[in-house]
Amino acid sequence: MEKDKLKLELLEKIIACENEVILKKVEELLFGVSEAGEEYRLDAYTELSEELSISAEQEEELMRRYEDHLQSSGKSYTWEEVKKNLNDSYEL
Repeated sequence: MEKDKLKLELLEKIIACENEVILKKVEELLFGVSEAGEEYRLDAYTELSEELSISAEQEEELMRRYEDHLQSSGKSYTWEEVKKNLNDSYEL
């Protein structure tokens, strides 16, 4: 249910926000989100490399990693897992 909690926190922050510039950025970011719970796709951003000031090769690698993520073929970690792994490995 962590995802639902995050959604509620984001909604609260959006409702409390009075800065129109920030709200427009949120709207732009969520432009690619479709209705009825369909998966968010970065395909809506045709100018990703321009937005991020990265090369076409870097954009291609980002998209490859994003597709891996969508297909769950790549492993991801929570920030807590990362901190624990670092602590366990390097006694930080």
